[in-house]
Amino acid sequence: VVHKRMRDDIEAPRLLLLGCAIEYERDNKFSVLANLAHQEREYLRIAVNKIVAQAPNVILVEKSVAGVAQLMLLEAKVTVVLNVKRSVLERVAQSTGAVIVPSIELLGPAKASVPNQAKAHRSPGQEDTACQVVESGRFRVVMEPGQGK
Repeated sequence: VVHKRMRDDIEAPRLLLLGCAIEYERDNKFSVLANLAHQEREYLRIAVNKIVAQAPNVILVEKSVAGVAQLMLLEAKVTVVLNVKRSVLERVAQSTGAVIVPSIELLGPAKASVPNQAKAHRSPGQEDTACQVVESGRFRVVMEPGQGK
């Protein structure tokens, strides 16, 4: 989980799987810094608004998330997990029926997934054999057997 103030125990999480980074890519290295900072903040505000419009409460991101975007998502009460391996995203997608979104520009209606009776919480470091566990670092999604199919 990116920020210690983000929720880490979520009943019935609404997941959004991103196969991209949430950051501003600078094209011109010779831009005026004030303009560049404003462009970056505006781009991230638009990107976060697109994400929040999906109404997820957990986002699993394959790559990184800019600090400004992390704070905006924290304010929106969205938990973010960074640097999730592609194989983990694929297992979560398969288990929940969610779609891995390759770019924020492709976000449209119904990209977030709500697995029935799933729980998202930080991993206590022990395996749970009664459930299917999809884990990434300290974060895991626990689903009862037979869910999300």
